[in-house]
Amino acid sequence: MPSRAVDVDPGASSTSDVDFAAAPAWSAWKLMPPSVQVRLKVDARLDPIVAIVNGAKEPVVRKRGDRYVERAYAWSVDHQSLAVVDASRQLERMDGARFRPVESWQLTVRRRPFVGEVRQRSGTVPADRAVDTDVADTSGGPGWVDVIDLLPAPVRAQVRAVVPKPEVDFDVLLQGNERGVPADHEAGLVRATANMMIAVSATQTIQVRRRMPADEAERQLAVAPWDVTTVTAQLGPERIIELDADRSLGDAVGVNRAELSHGDGRTS
Repeated sequence: MPSRAVDVDPGASSTSDVDFAAAPAWSAWKLMPPSVQVRLKVDARLDPIVAIVNGAKEPVVRKRGDRYVERAYAWSVDHQSLAVVDASRQLERMDGARFRPVESWQLTVRRRPFVGEVRQRSGTVPADRAVDTDVADTSGGPGWVDVIDLLPAPVRAQVRAVVPKPEVDFDVLLQGNERGVPADHEAGLVRATANMMIAVSATQTIQVRRRMPADEAERQLAVAPWDVTTVTAQLGPERIIELDADRSLGDAVGVNRAELSHGDGRTS
């Protein structure tokens, strides 16, 4: 199973300063429930094979009056549109701090088609450790990783120039392992306003040798160049798709995802 970023030294902009843990369900598009992926592919035509970049945000449990609701997000950018998926389902509280779904995931897809010229750039960019200390985002506190601060300076500059103040801000960072040691990083982000979007897909990869120590693999991966693709486009009017409910309900939910007294907060 891939690992996801869970913590980072706020004063650094290298993946060597990021801690990775086993990636839970919904922390990436490919880690969403298979039934959800199928519904999005078949009913909303969101195919991960043709996506430039996509991601997902792990669900949290909220209390709404006397009800408990689990809510998650996903996003995808292909060559035609930006799509944001809002997923929610009602829960029933069980013994202790566990919950059981009483309905399947309800999916709302908000799709923004591209209009006009779509600009795509691809290339290999060296890794760097320079950090923009005046704009580095650590507002999420412990466990917060702002992926843009881990990307090379030219990529950061392009993203912030195109969308300096995003209204939509999602990102994802995963680490893949080979022979038990780190072998690659997959980073992605999308930032958008009501009219403009930029999306970034970036990967770092190393050749893992037999019996290679994990710390050596981490050092090599941290300085490996990034293969980067950026897509910039203007956005057209939003199109909303409500998907029919799935018949399967899935497994019980643990309390470690519960945030019962706070608002939804930022969705990046």
